[in-house]
Amino acid sequence: LVGSLAAYVAASFFFAPAKGTTFNNLNDLRLAMLSPEDKPTGNAGVNLRAILNPHPDDRIIYDLRPDLDVTFQRVPVKTNSCSMRDRERSFAKEPNVFRIALLGDSFAFGWGVEEGKIFASTLERILNEKSVDGRKFEVLNFGVPGYSTFQEVAVFRERALDFAPDAVLVYFIENDFGMPFFIRNSNNPDEISPSASQKKQPPNPDPSRSLVELNDLAREHSIKVYVAFNPRAKWMKDKKKLWALDDLPSVDIIPMFDELVHSIKTREIDDTTLQLPDDPHPSAPKHQLLAEILAPRFLSQ
Repeated sequence: LVGSLAAYVAASFFFAPAKGTTFNNLNDLRLAMLSPEDKPTGNAGVNLRAILNPHPDDRIIYDLRPDLDVTFQRVPVKTNSCSMRDRERSFAKEPNVFRIALLGDSFAFGWGVEEGKIFASTLERILNEKSVDGRKFEVLNFGVPGYSTFQEVAVFRERALDFAPDAVLVYFIENDFGMPFFIRNSNNPDEISPSASQKKQPPNPDPSRSLVELNDLAREHSIKVYVAFNPRAKWMKDKKKLWALDDLPSVDIIPMFDELVHSIKTREIDDTTLQLPDDPHPSAPKHQLLAEILAPRFLSQ
């Protein structure tokens, strides 16, 4: 299912099939992103390429364009001046504010869902409604479609730290064990060639190494690390593959599958309503459920 989704997204929204959907090096990818062609308009709005910018850092590769105001996947998408799908945020943090930096891919970004209904926004709203000690919560959304864990950690280092978060939440998806689906090295599918102008090694897609880096960085700044696993029946298989978690006892693991199943059963929710009509990304009702599952972890801090 994930493979089919990746191919669908790449072919339909990123690059025209005639030009291919994979690239042998980062310069080719960046040049393709800068091409003005194949940006459809209409009810569906712009394609994925139209909302992304090439990034000079080979660990980040690309990010969201700042100050967007477009229709993407049939919903309004706005970004702030710091390239986040979020309202404008000040770097300075007000007293008694607890900030959560959300890292993730298209699920965290909120693919096909209005901003006010994605789980980043909903989580912030629930936390502030249920706060009993006067604290104010802010959930800053650094999710970008297609990201893998190494990119998320690089963005955390480059951008999220400037906002002085108190916690960082990694929303882990089962396809985060490799490179972004549209970036492949023709000689080794698990690697990508770096830019021709750079001599360093290509980024390592191993998410365990990235989580070790994130933990070390967060510890330096007294930031609590949380990892939430996308709720699916085989989520424990994903957790076991992340060898670093055995050596990082300070990382708080958030399993979501059992609670999600319980909510669906007790509320008698039709599970076909929990994904978008045309692809497996979570719908607004599922974003609501995810936020409800996540909220208690932060209210208790």
